[in-house]
Amino acid sequence: MTSLGTFYTRTWELFGLLWMLRDVEQVSLIPHHQTVTAGADITPRLRTITLDSYPGDSSGNISPELSMVTRPLRKPSATRIARFPPLPADVSHSKRYYFYGWHLDWDWLLNLAPSNNYPSRYTTYNTYDGILYLRAISGYEHIYPANGLVENREEFDGEQRGVGTDRMIDLLVVWVNKRDLAHRRPTELQLAKLIKTFRAKPRWFKDGRPRKYFDEYEM
Repeated sequence: MTSLGTFYTRTWELFGLLWMLRDVEQVSLIPHHQTVTAGADITPRLRTITLDSYPGDSSGNISPELSMVTRPLRKPSATRIARFPPLPADVSHSKRYYFYGWHLDWDWLLNLAPSNNYPSRYTTYNTYDGILYLRAISGYEHIYPANGLVENREEFDGEQRGVGTDRMIDLLVVWVNKRDLAHRRPTELQLAKLIKTFRAKPRWFKDGRPRKYFDEYEM
């Protein structure tokens, strides 16, 4: 399949997953996801999303001073809000929001629920079960897939895709510097549990879409 064909085919995967995150009772949307029969050998068909190229504007960012510096804690608190590293320096004039999260491996996400004996909501395991598992073990519900803009193309060589000059990777995110969503922030303990599961700390990623297209995520 051509790269453009792959691009549009993989677009449906994340749109379907985001729709399930919006309404978990939409069981009829399962065919839009990679699935595997419970207990069977898991051989996922990876599908992801990115869009074309967009114009952008410069409004709506949260200022850098709202970012909080990470400080070591002896024991993560179940009530204190997690502290994040400072937002990147260009946040005040960037045409895209910034996500705090992880680079997403769809293979890993699909295997996550069955490998931890977490029951599927459906007759077959799918990537949404992996997100439900992450929410369940962390106690934090605002975990979403998103696109990240690749700014260093050597870092994610072989995993990038896109149309035009932009290149994207897939993410799982826990926070975005969008003003009306900034209150969604994990506690120290919730973030610590996610870090343990991912076996890596989250980091900043610039959104793969300009701000005017952010609402297509259905977060």
